[in-house]
Amino acid sequence: APELSGRFDCKDDLLAFALHEEKVAPENAFMIGDRASDIQAGKNSGLGTIAVEYGYGSRDELMLAKADRVFSTVRELSSFLLGEANGRC
Repeated sequence: APELSGRFDCKDDLLAFALHEEKVAPENAFMIGDRASDIQAGKNSGLGTIAVEYGYGSRDELMLAKADRVFSTVRELSSFLLGEANGRC
């Protein structure tokens, strides 16, 4: 989450920090977001991107962001992520 000091107001910086701190390679992670800015930050950080339509962003906004995948429900997202964790996708 962003800090009061403004250190992580930029999502790119926040993602870079989280990946570094948790020692996660970008190719092993996804940015899941409900706004185009989330998807762009994920792309800028080398992450796979997933747009979810059950948040604040409109479908049009998310389609223009060109996420790698788009899910309409938590169930769809969960099924995909569980499949990824088991190496089935």
